[in-house]
Amino acid sequence: GLYDAVPGGIRVLGKDGRTVEADEAAQDLLGLTLEQMRTTGPTDPRWHAIHPDGSPFPVHTRPALVTLRTGEPFRNVVTGIFDPALGGYRWILVNSEPIFDHTHTTVEAAVAILTDITDRKRAEEALRASEQTAWALLNATSDIALLADTEFHIIAANDACARMLHTAVESLPGTPLFSLMDVATAQSRREQLQRARDEARPVRFDETGEEQDLSFSA
Repeated sequence: GLYDAVPGGIRVLGKDGRTVEADEAAQDLLGLTLEQMRTTGPTDPRWHAIHPDGSPFPVHTRPALVTLRTGEPFRNVVTGIFDPALGGYRWILVNSEPIFDHTHTTVEAAVAILTDITDRKRAEEALRASEQTAWALLNATSDIALLADTEFHIIAANDACARMLHTAVESLPGTPLFSLMDVATAQSRREQLQRARDEARPVRFDETGEEQDLSFSA
């Protein structure tokens, strides 16, 4: 049926903001049965929602309810819904569409399409935590230090590195590491760092190319 053709869950709201229909996917996402949805209004505490920054998501600003009032669709609104079964928030990407009457002027209902992005949100949070840890480690030393990916593009660098290069720290992420070196040095460093990457081991060298005191992380 139609519900099977739409990825995610589907919830239909009537003029009063109450649920009139919801498929099983939407019920699972929201942690409520269809009957529970139908008997609770939009201000019920079980609809407790937050923005990605943790601030409350007021009822009157939620996508489907705004669509009911204005007839305007919403796209890709990230909402956190508390799920007692998880003991935390389930993160949902919400899209809403109006349903007009036969005159195409009055909004009769609104459809909310719900996509579970909890795993993606957790991965993003883990990445941010990892980046913060890397940044703290980089700046724990007064030596020149940077973090590069496996293709040798700079992910982050410390203040000492930026000062040496006479540039701002913010301008370094995304910069190809070897573009900051002369041709001969770049060739030597490329060979050493590729070996470190491929063999998954540290490599240390000084400005002459002799192995000394610089580690590479990918």
